[in-house]
Amino acid sequence: MFYIAMDLNQYCHEKTMEICAIKLHLKSLKLVIFCIYRAPTGNLNLFFKLLENILNHFMKPNVTFLICGDLNINFLTKSNVASKFLTLMNTYNLSQVVDFPTRRTKNEGKLIDSIFVGTSIYDQLQIKAFINGPSDHYAQIISLHKSNIISKQYFLKRRSRVINDQTINYFQSLLKEETWRQLYTASCISEAFNIFHDILSRHYEASFPVVYINGGLTQNDWITKGIKTSCIKKRELFIRYRENKDNIQLRNHYKKYCLILKKVINEAKKQSFLKQIAASSNKVKTAWNIIKNNSGNPHYNDTINKINSENRLLKNPTEIADAFNEYYINTTINLNIKHSDIGTASTVK
Repeated sequence: MFYIAMDLNQYCHEKTMEICAIKLHLKSLKLVIFCIYRAPTGNLNLFFKLLENILNHFMKPNVTFLICGDLNINFLTKSNVASKFLTLMNTYNLSQVVDFPTRRTKNEGKLIDSIFVGTSIYDQLQIKAFINGPSDHYAQIISLHKSNIISKQYFLKRRSRVINDQTINYFQSLLKEETWRQLYTASCISEAFNIFHDILSRHYEASFPVVYINGGLTQNDWITKGIKTSCIKKRELFIRYRENKDNIQLRNHYKKYCLILKKVINEAKKQSFLKQIAASSNKVKTAWNIIKNNSGNPHYNDTINKINSENRLLKNPTEIADAFNEYYINTTINLNIKHSDIGTASTVK
């Protein structure tokens, strides 16, 4: 699926309008999907004004809109706010497709999470509710059914190198055959380093060629058919529990089932990770990759934006580099001075 993220920060206003959007490029259609949140205490007049500005700005003949989100406007009741919003949507040929409550309370249901789509694709839609775990909001699943709007196939490429025993042996053989004669004729250290770097890079590129691999979704191999079935059963129990909250026996059964399922999932993950480590040629690296991928912080930013050097805060990259160079150049001199002072003091003693 090929999409473009759209910058809508200028339209965001705290509590009144939080919005993001993407544009999907389909074969016969350009679909812009807006996701909106409006807090219950947001300014309604400003909300309508911002929304109308957005629709005016992005409205084009060949572009279709799909607007979804938590608007905190109950469309199951006849109110001035709901009527005003529906009128605004109809002005831009947008129709509401959600016709069931999306939030359940103890006494009533409310339709505050809605989806509006262009009338050109209204008849091609299918929508259904999805119980969203312990949340008091129901999710909505919307599907487009038409062959002529199937998205173009785009595959993200991942850059990699072919590194195995064969390519490593070839790299080592090239280094053994290299005479390094040019290094000995270099006039200075800098020239010698550049020659060394060029030779090493040439052999490295020749030994480990770059390949591009189609990127895909990683699937969790620990999710077995039994776990999927148990998750469906858990969801059914939750729905029964939500509709019968006074049933203590049902509540205890649901909590016990959740606890058992959690232990089963943890054990399945553990066995999967152990299997990956056992099959790896570099077990330490594989173990750390598993830890990073499951800790939520797989990437770290090592960029140095500022340092404190001799009571001065440096932010300029050139000044930071000079400060590091100055420190390491003078390290041996400072150590010699320090040791000479200690020697002198011990001699005086």
